[in-house]
Amino acid sequence: MSEEKKLSVEEQELRDYAKKVFASTVNQIEQLTNNFQKRRLYRTKDIETMLKNPYHYKKELQEVSEYLSVTEGLLKEILMYKSNPLTLDHFILPLDMTKYSSKDKLEKAELVTAKFLEKYNLKYNLAWMLHRLLILGELFVYKIQGGSGLMFQELPSRMCKIVSCKNDVFKFAINLNGINNSNKDCFPNEIQGLAERYHAGELKNDKNLMRDGYYRLMKNAYAFALDTSGNSLPYYIGLFKDLCILQDMKEAQRLSGILDNFKILIQKIPTDNDGNLLIDRETASMFNEALKSIVPDGVGVITSPLDVEDVSVSNTGSNKTLNYVEQVRDTLYSSAGVNDEVFNGDKSSNDAILLSAMADTMLAKKVIRMFEIWINQELQDNRQTNNWKVKILTTAEKDKEVELQALTNRLTTYASKKMYLAMQGFSPLDSINIVKYENMLDIGEEMKPMLTSHTLSGDEVEEGDEGGRPSNEERTDTTKKTSDSEN
Repeated sequence: MSEEKKLSVEEQELRDYAKKVFASTVNQIEQLTNNFQKRRLYRTKDIETMLKNPYHYKKELQEVSEYLSVTEGLLKEILMYKSNPLTLDHFILPLDMTKYSSKDKLEKAELVTAKFLEKYNLKYNLAWMLHRLLILGELFVYKIQGGSGLMFQELPSRMCKIVSCKNDVFKFAINLNGINNSNKDCFPNEIQGLAERYHAGELKNDKNLMRDGYYRLMKNAYAFALDTSGNSLPYYIGLFKDLCILQDMKEAQRLSGILDNFKILIQKIPTDNDGNLLIDRETASMFNEALKSIVPDGVGVITSPLDVEDVSVSNTGSNKTLNYVEQVRDTLYSSAGVNDEVFNGDKSSNDAILLSAMADTMLAKKVIRMFEIWINQELQDNRQTNNWKVKILTTAEKDKEVELQALTNRLTTYASKKMYLAMQGFSPLDSINIVKYENMLDIGEEMKPMLTSHTLSGDEVEEGDEGGRPSNEERTDTTKKTSDSEN
């Protein structure tokens, strides 16, 4: 192997200078790129690792779902769309009518049940519970009662696990090791008390204390899971990788934009006819640094004795990147089972949107039935309401007016008037009060509807008027002229 040619001092200095100029320009590009680069908590390779063994990384994937549901607008909108398709209208009815010997007792029992159910604020609470359930795949809530009202607090899923099922309602345990002085105020008072007793060693013989500090919460604690086995993953786990790829593509687009607008200024070092530099390296470096100090971001500087051609550092594949971003976005909508026309489609397909809207309510209807079982169990556990049940209607927001009109038409034969009031948005307590209120004010007499063929009764027809159109003999001259002009 031939030995490397030994460089002279001047040649070595020139080479060192060239390396310095090149490194300076590259650093300028990297610095500019980093200024625009979006910092991400999760990378595509991290998601790929978790998805290889999803149940092992269940808690981590739930955290990823929380993160993406906030940072990714597409997933955020899909979650809002899928968790709010139903009106959540509801009404109550008795389980056994033979228990009521009079109308007065029936009305009193109905009023007590309606007041009890009003505290649950079902339309509000079921909506946010469904939304959180889709994000995490499971939900742990604790009922807090105070005075005349109550509220539901979500507990961190990373500290809870489902341990049993009673009457088709899941019960769970909470890890008391995760509750300390710094976060105990974030938990209900009952759980704070349990944590204090646990850390004081007073729960060692408690039958509800499990391994690793988990404690079974048997009262006021409820768990919900999309999987009937109780071991559920985030509902849209299949979108996580594509969402990260979409972020990668967006970053590539940003980088392409940076490179497209990056410019290089070249100042040439003067040389003699033999190519020798007419200024020393230190002076050339001084001019290079001086020019760098005055150019704006996005402009590089090269000082060289060599002829330099125009250099393009732009990404020539930017169009392909843009097309790939669109493909990934279409894949996300397809994987989510959502018609993209509902959000930001560029086609006109009303039939497809209507069919999609019908399919989009299926998940919500399944979960609502789970919530209905839980609420009815709450009614059963109360001595004053255990002969009543709640029925949650699965009316879609998009079809509300159509279904309400259909129910109105059936009222002429038979349809539940309680259901009719519920479908108009009245809670069971509202329905009772509005009927009694309007009856006491006799609003029916004060605000009579206009007489039409639907509202006109036989008593309201004038004597001698048999109804129907006038006969030929009864027609007036004006009627005949009008008829002749129409012909």
